[in-house]
Amino acid sequence: RIDGLGTRIKPDAERFPQATPALLRAMKKETVLFADSIMRGNKPVTRLLDADYTFVNTDLAQHYGMPTLFLGSDLKRRLTKNRGGLITQASVLTVSSSPRRTSPVFRGKWILEVLLGQTLPPPPANVPELKTDEETGGKTVREALSRHRQNAACNSCHKRIDPLGFALEAFDATGRLRPGPVDTSAQLQDGTRFEGHVGLRRMLLTREQPAFIRQLATRLLSYALGRELEFTDEDAIQELLQALRENNLRAEALIQAVVASYPFQYRQSPASKTP
Repeated sequence: RIDGLGTRIKPDAERFPQATPALLRAMKKETVLFADSIMRGNKPVTRLLDADYTFVNTDLAQHYGMPTLFLGSDLKRRLTKNRGGLITQASVLTVSSSPRRTSPVFRGKWILEVLLGQTLPPPPANVPELKTDEETGGKTVREALSRHRQNAACNSCHKRIDPLGFALEAFDATGRLRPGPVDTSAQLQDGTRFEGHVGLRRMLLTREQPAFIRQLATRLLSYALGRELEFTDEDAIQELLQALRENNLRAEALIQAVVASYPFQYRQSPASKTP
């Protein structure tokens, strides 16, 4: 969901003047190059969540607080402790924010829907929007959301969404690390606690790994078929998951299984147009 970054999705220019068009383009290209490196490099697909490298140019390295030596306008691969993996890349953190501030709701929703394949219901009608920083009387976003969850109609979804977003609050609306201490503690519905993006990543790689792997296989098959999947595609999905399990979650095994799957082998050709 980073396609609109730099066009319809842009941080507020007054509040985030450093988010230039060139920087936004670099953010987007970083994620494309990173995902490409995992798939073409035949790495375990879980490296999409946890890698020790990313791709940066001078602008993006400065944005991340990384060394800029030997960098230029082109993105190059660099080792990193904090930016390896999708959830800490500036593109994802920016598209899952509001133009003027972070949004734990948007970020949590992005994780649930994009990474884990969970469908969330639309918000109830007539629920007021969360107030901006200026309107909350100095309250943090976490405090404002706490009041928001007091509405029973809102709480059922927010208790699933908000903790995931809270864990990423160390990053501002453009993906920069915030100065000073930030409360990034989170607790899931079942009482599971974790801290910050490190704890969130660990949780996604352990208890949520099956959901992530299934979502990746599902979306790749859907992309290959050029359509949304149906219940009749479930056997094919199970074959993809089996291929991944038998090959240490390597990306090549997933791609080969997609190409060998029944829906792909027997997909219908587009109807020819009458001249």
